[in-house]
Amino acid sequence: ITVDMLREKLTTTSVDRKKKLLEVCDIYNSNTKKLVGIEMNKETWARYSAYRNRIGDFIGQQFKINDVYFVHLKYSFIVEYEFYLRTEVKLHQNTMVKYLQYLSRVAEFAVNNEWTERNLFQNYKCPVKETKREYLTADELERIRNKEIILPRLEEVRDVFIFCCYTGYA
Repeated sequence: ITVDMLREKLTTTSVDRKKKLLEVCDIYNSNTKKLVGIEMNKETWARYSAYRNRIGDFIGQQFKINDVYFVHLKYSFIVEYEFYLRTEVKLHQNTMVKYLQYLSRVAEFAVNNEWTERNLFQNYKCPVKETKREYLTADELERIRNKEIILPRLEEVRDVFIFCCYTGYA
């Protein structure tokens, strides 16, 4: 407990307006879950749930509490969270960027709902690493095309993939 936390507790009268980070994550996720099948698929929503759980793990490990009020967050929170994702969780750079973007979206959601004054994370930049893509050689593509496949369903998948390769869709 810090002096700022104690001062905030004693001087704040509007208990309704104070929200905790994981609480806002849950509200945000419940809203986005309604978009499954409309604007997003189940896998995307499952990642939102994973992002929320990872933030919960970090708060528990770092602060030894279940949740933290938005008003108590500082810019250093996202720096420490990035370091946690990089060192403890050992996420790839681009995956880590997605986790941090989620946190910023949740903070913006809290600002829009007037649960916090400002998005502390909006100016935080974490660069995306350009990934090197490997392409199939003509020989590899020919081997896939000539591969004997027993299941008709997989044979159809192979044929569609080959079609996409030849037409530039893959």
